[in-house]
Amino acid sequence: MLTADTAWAVKVKEFPDGRGGYARVSMNRNGQSVSVVNQFGDVRLTFDDQGWPVSEGLLFSDDDISASEFSTKERPGFILLREAIRQRRLWLVVVTEVARITRNMEVAIDFVKLQKAAGGVVIMTTDGRTFDLKTQTGIHDFYAAVVEASRESGIKSDRMKRNKRNVSASGRYHGGRPRYGRVRAVKDEYGRVINTGKVGHDIVEEEAEILRETIDRVCEGWPLASIVCDLKERGIVGVNGEPFKRTVLRKAISSKHLIGVQESKGREYPGAFPPIIKDRAKWEKAMAILRARGRTNGEARSYLTKARCGKCKGEMTGHYRDNRRTYQCRAYDDHGQKIGCGMQRIADPVELLILDAVQYRYNTPGFIEALRRAYQEDQEHTALGQLIDRSQQITTQLGELEDAWTKGTEGLDLSTMLRMKSSLQTELGGVKVKMEKSAAGQMVAAITTGGIKAAFAKADMAQLRVYVDLIVEEVRIEPIADTSTRPRWKHEATGQSWLFDYKLVKIKFKY
Repeated sequence: MLTADTAWAVKVKEFPDGRGGYARVSMNRNGQSVSVVNQFGDVRLTFDDQGWPVSEGLLFSDDDISASEFSTKERPGFILLREAIRQRRLWLVVVTEVARITRNMEVAIDFVKLQKAAGGVVIMTTDGRTFDLKTQTGIHDFYAAVVEASRESGIKSDRMKRNKRNVSASGRYHGGRPRYGRVRAVKDEYGRVINTGKVGHDIVEEEAEILRETIDRVCEGWPLASIVCDLKERGIVGVNGEPFKRTVLRKAISSKHLIGVQESKGREYPGAFPPIIKDRAKWEKAMAILRARGRTNGEARSYLTKARCGKCKGEMTGHYRDNRRTYQCRAYDDHGQKIGCGMQRIADPVELLILDAVQYRYNTPGFIEALRRAYQEDQEHTALGQLIDRSQQITTQLGELEDAWTKGTEGLDLSTMLRMKSSLQTELGGVKVKMEKSAAGQMVAAITTGGIKAAFAKADMAQLRVYVDLIVEEVRIEPIADTSTRPRWKHEATGQSWLFDYKLVKIKFKY
């Protein structure tokens, strides 16, 4: 049997030069980080002091990527480091400090699991600290260093938030994403901003004219999609040098810096910069028009389902045009590229037809019982409310457990904490599966209690959508072959009628 010690010995023997290094910097302001270069300089000095050869293939780095719990960026260098450990090519990692590896406890725990499976890893810092992750003491010290790094990161984050809040209160630009229509940062060869006082403050007149023109067009009734297409044809691009998307253009004209207002965390402050649009009433009118296009009488538009276009196979989604609800195959993407055919159908007859077909399906003899078995098979008869309560209890217990271990609670060593955490996480996963089955089962029960027809009559659009999704796999709408011969279809239950060929709506059921 291969023990941990012999596995380590085999690995060291097979890869005698399996020593490497890792460097990371959170924010790169000039394209090539001096910090990463300096970190690797310290790592190389450590190798020289120890008399070790440097293997360039085992030096990994990540530039402009945070290792905190708030970061969502992937770290390609860290991924390669982990892969080298998994392949047992790397058994010692030199870093300037543990925080270079991670400030996130979940990442730290996962890292320890990885190195255990690979036979063990030693982490060494350039100031002489060693964390032998083959031992419980080394693992505990490593976790403690990660917790301390996380605490420092939190303090720094709080300080930066306070500074931004104070800058916003004074009406000044506090940084963040560049603003279209205003001066952006210009840097010298060393990465230093040389136009600090103008960034986010002074107006770029050519871009300001585009913003003013867009606001005018919105007020005149132009759809954003049409404006985006026109801007693309004219070669006008956004701050990233790419053609505008609808979402990007909407954000650009919706930002209140255009009317001389500085926003921060939901609060508004008088801006210390000139407004791009001086007519605030016109800007507010444009914003009202944009909001109205996404609303019906102030309420969110609601549609029963999504459909597949039978002509181009594209997706047909809900759209509100000329005071009526429709399903439309999207013709252009956010960049103005053609992606569909633009076919559209009035939503009301399509949805009434689907609901009639679904109700008929539910009323088919034996169907409900089969549906119950599909959604409730092997399910314990536990109330959904109890499952939700237990899910919340487990989540709270997980947080309390980690807090207790971090504080050094007596009697709670690392192995006990990890064992308890694993047990709770396993239980939480099982509870979530039961919640999903229970919710679906309750939907089936709700449909059958009191009769199918009554259940559908009482349901709102959200409930109807769930009833449909339970059994409908796809709705496909075929194109009209001859518009001159469209039949008039009357919905018997409501008495409404439309020029509508119900045969062109194809419904595919799951069961």
